[in-house]
Amino acid sequence: MIAPRNTRALIRDWCAITFYLLSDLIGRGRVVREAGFLTQGGHGVNAPAATLRDGAVLLLSIVAARLWKDVAKGVEKYSRLPLISITEHDEITRTDFDADLKAFPHGMPLIDALIYLLEHCGSQREGRLLSLKVDRSEANPAAMLAFGLYEITPAGETHRKTFFLTFMLQTGKRHEVHEESGRLNDIALNTMADLLVPNVAAANRARMQAEHENGPSVSADEPLPPDDENPPRAARPTTTNTHPKARRERDKSQVGLQSCGNSSGGSPLPHRGTTDEKRL
Repeated sequence: MIAPRNTRALIRDWCAITFYLLSDLIGRGRVVREAGFLTQGGHGVNAPAATLRDGAVLLLSIVAARLWKDVAKGVEKYSRLPLISITEHDEITRTDFDADLKAFPHGMPLIDALIYLLEHCGSQREGRLLSLKVDRSEANPAAMLAFGLYEITPAGETHRKTFFLTFMLQTGKRHEVHEESGRLNDIALNTMADLLVPNVAAANRARMQAEHENGPSVSADEPLPPDDENPPRAARPTTTNTHPKARRERDKSQVGLQSCGNSSGGSPLPHRGTTDEKRL
């Protein structure tokens, strides 16, 4: 079992795999830590384990600003960009649809969407991050986050769907003459997701142990947090104290989630059908 990584170890290991300049990410990490965007705690062996939010902040620190002096401002600005649209691209039929994914509600901040995908995606999983692009602009800040769904079989894997999440402040201002962009590819994003797997597993174990010892902090009817054997809360309906037969009938009437499993043992990536699919 791999021990959870603290933020410094996460930076070091991520740069070793992606060949990103270590000194640059250490500098950017120092800036966002001083701004309060990273988990605070001790040093060395006493340093707390990095969280999914820490991973998301480190990725944004690279694309949100070109210079270190602008990193904190850039992370704060672009992490809050609201989700305005989702486009689903069917890789088989080569057609596009307006998608409706319950995991990504309209107005969801970019940082929250990235955190969610870091938990549910990975380089060997059926859900995979594909790209993160930020358009650095004073008048028209925007970002695009893309992920894909893959079908994995003994014969190989097939890229079936791609989702493009657009984040933007709709200010109505004129476009600027000059804009800069920062972009991270699938290797950068999925490497971060892979490195955070032990941290997520450790956090889930600690939470479940605390609930076992102290009792659940929520209603006893609410599903347990996700782990290797329990799908995420969003992937199944909340249980009630109704009769089992009545509950089964109720479940059949609800719109189900198309859950895509994963090959690394983590939680599946919940997926709602597109608007067109829901009409069927």
